[in-house]
Amino acid sequence: MSPRSAIRSRERPQRIEKVRAGREGERKVVKYIRAIRKGWLKFDIPKEEPRYYLLWGEDSTSAENKRQGLKYIPAPKPNLAGHEESYNPSLEYIPTQEEINSYQLMYEEDRPKFIPRSYDSLRNVPAYENALKEGFERCLDLYLCPRTTKKRINIDPESLKPKLPSRKDLKPYPSKCYLEYIGHSGPVKSISVEISGQWLASGSSDGTIRLWEVETGRCLKVWKIGEPVHYVTWNPSPQLPILAVSAYV
Repeated sequence: MSPRSAIRSRERPQRIEKVRAGREGERKVVKYIRAIRKGWLKFDIPKEEPRYYLLWGEDSTSAENKRQGLKYIPAPKPNLAGHEESYNPSLEYIPTQEEINSYQLMYEEDRPKFIPRSYDSLRNVPAYENALKEGFERCLDLYLCPRTTKKRINIDPESLKPKLPSRKDLKPYPSKCYLEYIGHSGPVKSISVEISGQWLASGSSDGTIRLWEVETGRCLKVWKIGEPVHYVTWNPSPQLPILAVSAYV
């Protein structure tokens, strides 16, 4: 057999009997055609929206999440040892005896678990008495404490400050000193305006109380208390213009 005849025989198409489906396949095709014509088979079926939904978002206990499994969250790494845990730390890390005594007055949660001490060499360092306890607590944190992921947003603090309006937009406002009440030799601790708005009382640390006329700034009366005045206030009743004074004793 020559190579040409072998190539021709391979390129020869298959007979139609081999391509045709059997009787069982023909029955299935006829069955599907009949179902499509009668409307039994529908391909573009709209998905039904769920009637009930979660009010506060996704539920971690749903059946779908249980089937897929919870998301793995790695455990936080333990804190690394600092300079205070050195066998020969600096003097600034070693507490004094007064500070050690103050630790006994603290709650156990707030009390430091390790007190730095200085040793001549590393071989003189004794065994850590809380090693087993801290290892056990670390194991409890790993398999008993729940873990959650929190998304952190980096926000510029300057963007949180409110934008102040321009001074031009706030006009008209007082820009010059209109009236001064001069008379006290010490700092003024308290002032109070009478209910009618005509009189102003001021108390100062120089031990005096002065009565001023609001409109003119004229001092009408001076009372010497002898002690620094802490607080002055008028009686809110217009029928009884009484001034109450509080001074340091």
